[in-house]
Amino acid sequence: MNSRIPGHSPAARPRISPVRRLRLRPVIAIGGGLAVAAAVTATAGAMAQAAASPPTTTIRFVSVTKAATKIPFGIIEADIDKNGAGKVVGADSLICRGTSPSKPPKCAVSVDLANGDLFFAVTGTQSGTTGRLVGGTGAYAKHSGTVTATQLSPTRTRVVIKLRK
Repeated sequence: MNSRIPGHSPAARPRISPVRRLRLRPVIAIGGGLAVAAAVTATAGAMAQAAASPPTTTIRFVSVTKAATKIPFGIIEADIDKNGAGKVVGADSLICRGTSPSKPPKCAVSVDLANGDLFFAVTGTQSGTTGRLVGGTGAYAKHSGTVTATQLSPTRTRVVIKLRK
């Protein structure tokens, strides 16, 4: 029997429709999925950042002068490069300008190694040179880096090259 008071509507109990229930579950699942995706992205980002900063490769050798010619504006030199055990690992040549006592020399240096060639622009000092990599071939293509050379004797120079890809 349905007893209804005229002008009064019975209090309806709020109901959640089945459609609404179905919509809530995917939202919760998507929210949880976004949290997992954010965690994976953060981890992948940290790994990519570690991979983005490649390690520095260091090449060390002693350059031994085999021929040097003084010219009016500088010097041209050809050297062989030996590793710590005395084995020949390459050769280098350089052309320097401005070898007067008042101006430090500016040099273009080419280093020929087994994996490719390196080209540097360097500035000389009394005890050696420092410079930057301006190009490379073979395994050294698209690298950046620096070179430091320290004079050991009139014919021997310690060379340290630091490369980054």
